[in-house]
Amino acid sequence: MPMAKVCSGPRTKLPRVEIVLLSTLFLLAITCQSTIAKNSRTLTFPNNVVVGRVTSCKLSEHYDSDGQTLYTEKVIAVARGKVEVAENTLVGFNPSPEFYRNLDFVAALPTNAFDKMIVKFRPATDAEDMMFTRSLKCISRLNGIKQLNLNNSDATDENLSDLNNLQQLLWLDVSVTNVDGSFLAKLNRLKQLHTLRLNETSIKEDNLKYLCNFPNLQRLFLNSCYLSDNGVTCLTNYCPKLSNLSLSGNTKITNASVPKLVSLKKLKHLSLNDTSISFAGLKKLSGLGLESLRLSRKEYSQAQENEIKKLFPKITLHWTGLGELSKDTKQLFAPLH
Repeated sequence: MPMAKVCSGPRTKLPRVEIVLLSTLFLLAITCQSTIAKNSRTLTFPNNVVVGRVTSCKLSEHYDSDGQTLYTEKVIAVARGKVEVAENTLVGFNPSPEFYRNLDFVAALPTNAFDKMIVKFRPATDAEDMMFTRSLKCISRLNGIKQLNLNNSDATDENLSDLNNLQQLLWLDVSVTNVDGSFLAKLNRLKQLHTLRLNETSIKEDNLKYLCNFPNLQRLFLNSCYLSDNGVTCLTNYCPKLSNLSLSGNTKITNASVPKLVSLKKLKHLSLNDTSISFAGLKKLSGLGLESLRLSRKEYSQAQENEIKKLFPKITLHWTGLGELSKDTKQLFAPLH
């Protein structure tokens, strides 16, 4: 068999659009390599006191039904003196109580010092009242943070406005805090945020309109927030990209919310346990294309439960029991160590 010619005819020139595209991709590749190469970090903490733990972490795309990330962290070092972090390491920081008493060192940290932080502090004395607020002001300069956990902290609508500088933030948890959601209006620079946990807060439904500040929001957790059908209408109007929505424990949500839920065409994971959506309402969700659905077993008869399994044959059904506590509530009342 004769060999095919490698080239025949005149050489074809690439269109200008393709040349520009290839050039752009080449430059992006160089930029990414440069970023990775410079990713090693030197973190300088106080020499005389341990202000927390430095960890190696993951920014996981896998979450449980409450929006908690599914991974474990590995401790790299205690936060005292100089800590060298190797390149290609995602860095977490878990502050100790001494962190809030020694905040001045934060000003000397590189702005990309941490990728993930857990900041949980509630004052025990009058003298400690402003410590958490001061800590948020200091943290706001660390604009490399991508995950911030403020669950069960002294966060308020006033002090959360300092987070608007964290433009790389992807994941934010302010569950079990004293917020009503007005802080959402002030966070108009967090365009990359994709996960927001507001469980067990007293969110005012009208403040849900400020979710429009987060055009890439995909995962929203509003368990036990005293929401009604009006709240569901508001959040579905402003969060069209939701793939994961948790409304557990909101007993004022009824079948009237079902058409709004059906309008979320990208929704894959939905939690409706301990709401007032009945069996009749559930049947209208069968064409939504869900991958998982969380329900309360106590809300349905055995016959209805069997019928629900037939209505959703290809999805994972999670059944909760009577009086089951959320993870946020369990953490709130967990013993101190």
